[in-house]
Amino acid sequence: MRICKPKIEGQFKWDYAEVMGLTDTPTGIKARLRFADDTRDLVKVQDIKMLQDKDLEKLGVGKLSRKLWGS
Repeated sequence: MRICKPKIEGQFKWDYAEVMGLTDTPTGIKARLRFADDTRDLVKVQDIKMLQDKDLEKLGVGKLSRKLWGS
């Protein structure tokens, strides 16, 4: 499970999203995002910032909660 933060502020209701996968479109590669309220959106990969495990630890998201969130 990969977590990202959209770079464009104000466009999305939530600050963080789960990356479900990548899609190749005629306008470029886009990421399929799922937000906390189960809404989904396609966003250009240039408009998101991928968070690594050390970034998630800073936010207070532990390994166990990430594992449970994915199920």
